[in-house]
Amino acid sequence: MIKNILQYHFVFCTKYKKKLLLEELHPDFLNLTYKYCYENELELLSLNIRDNHTVIIEIKTELSKESPHIIIANLKAFLFGELKKKYSYLTTKTPSLWTREVFIQTIGNNNEAEVNDFIDNQPTLEVGNKK
Repeated sequence: MIKNILQYHFVFCTKYKKKLLLEELHPDFLNLTYKYCYENELELLSLNIRDNHTVIIEIKTELSKESPHIIIANLKAFLFGELKKKYSYLTTKTPSLWTREVFIQTIGNNNEAEVNDFIDNQPTLEVGNKK
């Protein structure tokens, strides 16, 4: 039996690139990501939090009926739901933790310049704007 294995590289940021992913929540973030992947038959290859606002995840999965957009949207919703239960500052700082945009690429085609362009193009909170 032939299995189709896909490996994805996901990059997403907090809304307005707010530095909300403080080091105190990194262990919980990792554990929750492992939990989500285990429950959804995904293999977490790597997870990196950059600058306390950017998440880079690599996931391996068999070809499934769920698109990568659905996989990452459900992961982002799960993470925010679970993290806000323990870290109340997440809900007081922003009603929504993540931007809607996600950079998705298959592993093997990774281009660091494209990832950096994606991160740079995410909206930031302008000075004087109290969102």
